[in-house]
Amino acid sequence: MEPQVVLSEFLEAWIKKDWDKVFSHCQKTWKEGKTAKDIESKLSRKPRGFAFVSHTNLGNIRQEINVKLSFSDGEVTINRAILICESAPFNPASYGDWGVNPVSILQVVEVISKPETKTKDESKKKGKV
Repeated sequence: MEPQVVLSEFLEAWIKKDWDKVFSHCQKTWKEGKTAKDIESKLSRKPRGFAFVSHTNLGNIRQEINVKLSFSDGEVTINRAILICESAPFNPASYGDWGVNPVSILQVVEVISKPETKTKDESKKKGKV
């Protein structure tokens, strides 16, 4: 499976909170000794959508894909996902399987918009007629 497809399925599963599927698309080295519960605690924020921004091929075993993520709180960021091709944990190989390093997707490259926050004064004004 191509790296973009793996990342797309990882992100779609994250949106749906299908932790077993998210875990299945993680890189083999990261999964070593972990369970789907570990990924659930790492990815506690809930994205509501994503779009690929750029793709950097760093050889036949590593790729970086920048992704625009929209979160349920209104924040929009560009995050960098690193995908590694491995035949087994700790064994990168071009003939292996692509997997997302889930820690990498938490790396924010750019904040596009932050969620709106209301001050106490603004909340009080809206409550008055």
